Amino acid sequence: MSERKSGILMHISSLPSIYPIGDFGPAARRFADFLQKAGQKIWQVLPLTATDPGRGNSPYSSISAFAINPLFISPEILAADGLITQEELSIYATSEKGTVNYDQAISGKDQLLRLASRRFAQKADLMEKLAAFEEEESYWLSDMAIYTVIRQVLKIYEWPKWPEELKLRTNLATFAKEHEEEILHQKICQYFAYSQWKDLLNYCHEKGLEVLGDIPIYVDHDSSDVWSHPELFKLDSEYKVAAAAGVPPDYFSATGQLWGNPCYNWPKIAETGFDWWVRRLEHNQAMFDYIRIDHFRGLAAYWEVPAGEKTAINGKWVPGPGAALFRAAEERLGKLNIVAEDLGTITPDVISLINELGFPGMKVLQFAFSDPQNLYMPHNFERNTVVYTGTHDNNTTVGWYKTDASDKERGYLAAYTGKKITSDNVAWELLRLAEASVANTAIIAMQDALSLDGWARMNTPGVAANNFAWRMVENQLSDKLATELLTLTQLFNR
Repeated sequence: MSERKSGILMHISSLPSIYPIGDFGPAARRFADFLQKAGQKIWQVLPLTATDPGRGNSPYSSISAFAINPLFISPEILAADGLITQEELSIYATSEKGTVNYDQAISGKDQLLRLASRRFAQKADLMEKLAAFEEEESYWLSDMAIYTVIRQVLKIYEWPKWPEELKLRTNLATFAKEHEEEILHQKICQYFAYSQWKDLLNYCHEKGLEVLGDIPIYVDHDSSDVWSHPELFKLDSEYKVAAAAGVPPDYFSATGQLWGNPCYNWPKIAETGFDWWVRRLEHNQAMFDYIRIDHFRGLAAYWEVPAGEKTAINGKWVPGPGAALFRAAEERLGKLNIVAEDLGTITPDVISLINELGFPGMKVLQFAFSDPQNLYMPHNFERNTVVYTGTHDNNTTVGWYKTDASDKERGYLAAYTGKKITSDNVAWELLRLAEASVANTAIIAMQDALSLDGWARMNTPGVAANNFAWRMVENQLSDKLATELLTLTQLFNR
């Protein structure tokens, strides 16, 4: 990220279509076309991992760090491949709305995927492709598929409560034989997802676009990763979470955030040469051109909360793996294209680690307008930086200006830009500041490019409901907007 570039942050789920959720199909290609017209070089997405209504539909909470969300599989591509009919496809269609309908997406997509996977399994040439995929993804695929099916069969989502032979993985073969067809279905769905994603990634590359992906630092206790590698996490003798991850009180919450994910057992991971983490980085480097590591500061030191606490207040800072993790990864993988999400409580050790590794950090303009010394002010940027108007965890810029910004911040923003700022122009004034800055990379949330109010916010940290639901509608991808973005991009040599 050493050249001046700009891009748009918009998750796959937010793509417009007549189906209940955005996916890897034609709408994704139309969005790539739009980005090319707008002079953008980067498309940033949130994690592609599987979501669950019980986890707030958050892509940062998943049963697998490696599996792609089956909801992103395009039914139109399945139809084009002859795996579902147009009549079956039409049943899944819905009226276009500006929100994701997760319930309808889950039920409707499941029906289509079961039809498609049964037909797939009847074709020898396709099963040969699946066999190659299984071999390539052998590190995680079978574990994920079996784990998913055990959860479905037992309807018990805390794996330490499973029967001993399944909890401890001492007799998986019997279960796998009894549920062979369903396990195969899970593997075929992952084949669909990965094949469609790689085709979309190639299309983006043809359009001159690079894709910036996202890795959540932690994984869920209810995941195939913890179940299959319990020794790599801080669990007690009954395999329950002994030390939970979170963050101390900050901008987003007076009591901090208690995420509940198990903390890593870094000494044990180090003994393996950081193998699980290196495989995870390798996996994501194959999927994306750049990787943003969410909560990067947790790799310098992380906030550990004892089991049983109701909030994150009584946690403590514990040293993370630091540069050793990335040196081990570089030895096996070569150069790492990583963006460090360094927001929140940033201490000197975090700054030192990022500087040592040379990764670009992040600056968010919504956090900037308190005083001239604020490091998020454009005049304080370094070039090796990715600047955002706001992230998926922020309000939209219009929503921020209306309800979150203080009078002091509003006044300082007006003085800084030399303009009268209103809710009508604030998003594009921050957009202009980002594009004009010395930061090598400027990323604009799509909601800000559209000047949308707070109702279009993607996520509110600490609030469980109504997140990750915003969607575009097709007519918002206008030639006028593309031209306006292109004008700024060219003006500021991005």
